[in-house]
Amino acid sequence: MTETWRAVWERRTLAPGTPLTLESLIALDGFDGFGAVPDEHSWRAYAARVGDRLGVAPGDSIYDVGCGAGAFLEPFARRGHRVGGLDFAPGLVAIARRALPEAELTVAEARDLDPAPYDVVVSHSLFLYLPSHEHAAAVVHAMLRKARRAFAILDVPDRARASAALAFRRAHLGADAYGSQYADLRHLSLDREWFGRCLAGEAVDVSIHDVDLAGYPHGPHRFNVCVRRMQRP
Repeated sequence: MTETWRAVWERRTLAPGTPLTLESLIALDGFDGFGAVPDEHSWRAYAARVGDRLGVAPGDSIYDVGCGAGAFLEPFARRGHRVGGLDFAPGLVAIARRALPEAELTVAEARDLDPAPYDVVVSHSLFLYLPSHEHAAAVVHAMLRKARRAFAILDVPDRARASAALAFRRAHLGADAYGSQYADLRHLSLDREWFGRCLAGEAVDVSIHDVDLAGYPHGPHRFNVCVRRMQRP
């Protein structure tokens, strides 16, 4: 049977006896193995920097498209923000509900995102698993409809760095292991300019940033996109 990213994420679960901590949520959301984040302090600092770029203020609501187990939402929930999210993996959403009992969480596909507004919408490490540019564009515009003020697409594979990223993954897993493990799995890589083209004609400001998550091994091959609605005069 052909392996799919859906199958990969639906297998993710919390091992018996594992405490429900931010560290375990980070690992469940794919930041383990050779892509591991050094510690939760780096993660919290990174989330805070993203929030600053998006102009997140006290009392703002935050929604995560592809929220997984809730690792990216946790720092904002901890600071008192209303948070919500969706993910297609029921097991991960169940864990997120345990970790974030006040969150509004749904099992759904990203492009079926409902338009009920949140102040800020994010999508962390989702776009690399989307099947096509057309699918990615549909998610971008769904996020635009939902975000009152700003949204961000984070940890996007940089098409200009795709060869280097592939070499990095093969070096860490070994060519044979990588070939068997990822035979039917592909990452969607995007140009940094693609998001501006996708949002052409919209009243938004699009800015591109390097992934400044300290110690994150995939960071040099990826980028973040921050989109803020333009203020009306």
